[in-house]
Amino acid sequence: MSEKGIRLALGVIALLAISVLFIFTPGEGSIYPPCPTHYITNLSCPGCGSLRAFHNLLHVNIKEAFFFNPLLVIALPFLAVWFLLYIIKPFVRRKLPEITLKPVVFRLIFSAIILFVVLRNLPFYPFSLFKS
Repeated sequence: MSEKGIRLALGVIALLAISVLFIFTPGEGSIYPPCPTHYITNLSCPGCGSLRAFHNLLHVNIKEAFFFNPLLVIALPFLAVWFLLYIIKPFVRRKLPEITLKPVVFRLIFSAIILFVVLRNLPFYPFSLFKS
C-alpha cells in the first residue's frame, strides 16, 4: 500500500472512530474498554477520562470535557493540527509547514504528563474522576 493509501486509511479510521464516539456515550455501554491502569492500580493514568472528555468536546460541552481530562482538552487542538497536516500532506501540492519539536520540548511535555498524573491522583485534586 502506498503512503497516500495508508494516510487515507488512517483518516477514514479516525473519522469512523470519531463518529462512534459522537454517537455512543462512554461509560453508558460496554463497547469501550475500561482503563487497565485504573482497573489494576485504582490510580488514574494520563488518559483516564479521555473518551468522556472527547465525547463532551464533540457535543460542545467544554466545561464537562475539562472536568474529565483537562490535559486532553489542552492538547487536543495541537494534536488535531498535527494529525490533519500528516494526513493531507501527500494530497496537497503546496508545501505544508513541518512540525518539528526540539528534544527540550519533548522533555517538557513528558514532565507535564508526569506532573498531571501525580496531581490527579492526590486526594484533593478537584477534577478527580474516580474519587468520591
